This record gives sequence, structure tokens and C-alpha cells, in this order.
Amino acid sequence: MASYYGLGIRTIADSPTVIKELEAQDDVGKLTLFGCGLRSLRGLPPLRQLTELVLAANELGPSLDALFPALSTCTLLTTLDLSQNALESLMTKNRLPALEVLDVSSNKLRSLDGLATFAPSLKKCKTQDNLEDLEWQQEDDVDALVERALRTSVEVPRPADRRKMAAMASATTVQFEEARRQRLRADAVEKENAMLDEALVAAHARVEELEERLRSCQQQVASAERKASRSLKRAEAEAQDLLRSAAARRVVGALRRYEDGASLKSVRDIFVYWRRGTHA
Repeated sequence: MASYYGLGIRTIADSPTVIKELEAQDDVGKLTLFGCGLRSLRGLPPLRQLTELVLAANELGPSLDALFPALSTCTLLTTLDLSQNALESLMTKNRLPALEVLDVSSNKLRSLDGLATFAPSLKKCKTQDNLEDLEWQQEDDVDALVERALRTSVEVPRPADRRKMAAMASATTVQFEEARRQRLRADAVEKENAMLDEALVAAHARVEELEERLRSCQQQVASAERKASRSLKRAEAEAQDLLRSAAARRVVGALRRYEDGASLKSVRDIFVYWRRGTHA
């Protein structure tokens, strides 16, 4: 079952949303389009399982031609409500062969001419509140008046009530559209938040990777500094050894020169240099 109220459209084709929803449930058995402002059913998807159709309070008059060819595929349709549609005539070349119950009350009809052609299997017909007092009779039982059979059915709302219902339906439609837009905005925000969360996770992973690389670099620098310190110490030790060795060679040379007759002062100078070299 699918129901729409107060859509404010001229044809079904004016509402892609309705078309999409009906196409998604092509097995719908009952369809209500109450007070939608329809002047034609153009754009109605094929509803081959449809058995009941409510088109009350629209603008489908003055003839039944506005129903076709949209209803040509509805071969199982047995109940049709066309009340409050400003119908002036039931004459048409089109047929609904399975139709059994019809409501044409509150229209502008003066006769029921053409009804037998339009609905050859009709069993009940509601006809009150037209320009003329009409009584439909079954061809096989002239005493079975449809008006009498339908006196217990739900009465058509008064004009003031219909306007109130239409206003409520319109307000409901506006609220529905606003709720749908809010849902779309919420979905967009949720999607954006999900993308931001993914970006944040990726950024954290990148920071952790850089921190690990920084720790590795710091360890390499510390290792290089330790190696450099050890190398410096070895170089200093080697330099001290070279100085001591050079000083020792000069002392030995001075002693030899002293033995060979050199002055004591020159020997003393050599010893001073040796002391400096050994305590440097």
C-alpha cells in the first residue's frame, strides 16, 4: 500500500520521488493520491498488481480521459474512488474491465451515460452530491440500487473539513521534506566526520613513524659522538706518546753531546724541554 496527500502536483511526472517509490514497489495493491491537485495520471508507473485506487479531491475532470493511458495496465483494478474531481461526463472509449466498485460522488455529473462501457463488470457505484440526483442500477437487477447499498459507507468530508485535511497534508509534506533534508545534511556531516577520523588516524600513524625515525637518528648521533670521543682520546694519547718519545730522543742526544764536551747549559735546556713534553 502506498499513500500520498496534498502533494500539490499536476501530474505524477511532476514528482520524481513518487515515481521512484512506486517503481520500487511495483507489486503495490492499494494506492491513495488524495488532494494532490492532479489533472492527469501521466507518469504513473505500470502497477499491474493494483486492485484499489483512491483519487479523491483532485482535478481530473471534466472527463475520464485524464486516467488513461496510465490505467490501461491496471487490469486487476476492482475499486476506484473518483469523488470530488469535477467530473462532468463518464463517456469514454477506454475501459476498466475488472472494475467492480466505483465512487463518483461530489462531482458535476448530470447522467451516468457511458458507465456501462467504462466499467462493464461494475457491481457498486456511489453517485450522491452531483448536479442531478443519480441512481445507478445493475443491468441484471434494476432494484439493486447502488446508492442504497452504499449508505453505510464513509461519507465524503465537508468542504471545510477537506480544506483542513488538505492543509494538514500539505504541512505534513513540508515537514517530511524538511526532515529528509535534515537527514541528508546529517548523513553528509557523518561522512565528513568519518573522513576526518580517517585522516586523524593516518596523521597519528605518520607522527609515530617520524618519532621512531627521530629516535633512531638520535641513537646514531649518540653512537657517532661516542666513537668520536674515543677516537679523540686515542689521538691525544698517541700525540702524548710521540711528544714523550721525541723529548726522550732529544735528552739522549743532549747527554751524548755533553759527553762529547757540550756545555752544561745546553744540556739543562734539553732537560727543561723534556719535562714540558712529559707533563704536557
